[in-house]
Amino acid sequence: MGKLDDLPFSRGATWFGGSFIPTTPPEPGDMPGGWNLEGKEYMHEDVTYGSGYLVRVRAVRNVGTANLLPGQLVSVSSLVGYYSEVVLPGTNPAVPTTVLNTYSFVVDEFLPPAGVVPGDLFWLVVYGPAMCKNTTDGTATLSELQKVGSCSAASVTSVDAGCIQGITAGDTALIYSNAVGRALAAVTAGGTGVQVLVGVGW
Repeated sequence: MGKLDDLPFSRGATWFGGSFIPTTPPEPGDMPGGWNLEGKEYMHEDVTYGSGYLVRVRAVRNVGTANLLPGQLVSVSSLVGYYSEVVLPGTNPAVPTTVLNTYSFVVDEFLPPAGVVPGDLFWLVVYGPAMCKNTTDGTATLSELQKVGSCSAASVTSVDAGCIQGITAGDTALIYSNAVGRALAAVTAGGTGVQVLVGVGW
């Protein structure tokens, strides 16, 4: 765990920030490549949503072939890094979630609309308030403090890729264990595809 507020790059930014991303693996411990940051977690106070809660973020690398977008849920099970190296689970997400109620975390919602390009490092929210997009299908109506998880989507480019949906009382214990967190605001029946504040990890 890093120091409180001592982030090596800002929320809403990426490590390379649009500059050249090396196509060959950096040496272990190479600071310019961000190699030494993968998987490291830091904490900062929430000043955006006025909660005052601590937010825990993890530095991860996009190992996919397409941009990951702000507020999307992403799977963190990849064992192969951007340079085809073996990595620990939780450090190298590749695609937004498309499987119903799969274990996932939230891409930094303060990134630019285009998101983070392949090979770059960004922040993943693993605990605390974060803004996510509600599903356009599935259980789109949410009550305050209802558990939410990933929704199903036809493909990684679908409008519902990386979205949340409500978990209901009839769902299994496994589904509950894979919940992203709890909705911090109610969403009406008309609230499909809207941004929802979620308490990640709650």
